[in-house]
Amino acid sequence: MIVLFSVLGTALGGALGALSRWKLDLAVKTRWIEKRALAGKPLRPYVGIVVVNTVGCFLLGFLTGILPLLAVLVAGGSQVDYPGITGTVRFVLSTGFLGGFTTFSTAVLDAWTEVWAHRVRAGMSLIVVGWVSGLVAYLLGLGLTALVSYLLGIG
Repeated sequence: MIVLFSVLGTALGGALGALSRWKLDLAVKTRWIEKRALAGKPLRPYVGIVVVNTVGCFLLGFLTGILPLLAVLVAGGSQVDYPGITGTVRFVLSTGFLGGFTTFSTAVLDAWTEVWAHRVRAGMSLIVVGWVSGLVAYLLGLGLTALVSYLLGIG
C-alpha cells in the first residue's frame, strides 16, 4: 500500500509542482517585465525561474528539518530517521512536488541563452545567483525548523 501511495503521490506531487512552478514563474515574469518595461530597462525573463528555484530550495530545507521534528512530536521519542509513512511523505513531497516545482534544466537553458546572445556576464551571473540564492534559501528553511524545534523545547 505504501508503494502505491509513493508512486501515485509522487506523480500527483510532480504534476502539482509543475503547475505551481508555471503559475509562480508567470506571476513573477509578468510583474518583473511590466516593472522593467515601464522603467525602460532590458527584459530578462529568467528572473521567474530564479525565484521559483529559490523558493523550492527554501521549501526543501524546511521539509528536511520539519519531518524529523514531526516524527519526534508524533512518536514522542528521539526518532530522527524517516520510517514508514514519514519516509513516504518525504519522498512524495521532495521528489514529487519539489522535483516538479524546481527546474535546474530551465535555469541552465536561460544561462546558455544569455551566453549565446553574447551576454556572458549575465549568463554566468544567473548560474551564480541561482546556486547561491538556492543554498541560502535551503539553509534558511532548515534554520527555521531549528528555531521551531528550539521554541518547542525539542532540540
